[in-house]
Amino acid sequence: MNVHDGDDRVPEVAGRAGSGRSVPDVSCPRNPERPTGPGHVYRITVLGELDGHWSEWFGGLRVSSERESDGSPVTTLSGTVADQAALRGILVGLWDLNVVLLSVLRIEEDSGERKVER
Repeated sequence: MNVHDGDDRVPEVAGRAGSGRSVPDVSCPRNPERPTGPGHVYRITVLGELDGHWSEWFGGLRVSSERESDGSPVTTLSGTVADQAALRGILVGLWDLNVVLLSVLRIEEDSGERKVER
């Protein structure tokens, strides 16, 4: 599924247009006991093909697509995610696009990779 049509506006989501659903306000006060920092590096893999123009829509994550050995298109979004709220926003955006989530990996700087969600 190549969802880029040359239009830079936020795309309509297939099957959800006109649903009247509004975007919920998920803001909340910061937890003063929670450490703040530059965020964590994540690699999110989905089934389907998203092209590079989605990078801005997903908070500047790098978007790359490839084909699996069976020919299935797979897209990887990778980069630094500020916090759990930002990660949730990315995952909700993928859900809105109706793509199949294959994996979410948090990349540890000192020990390689650690899977945090599937």
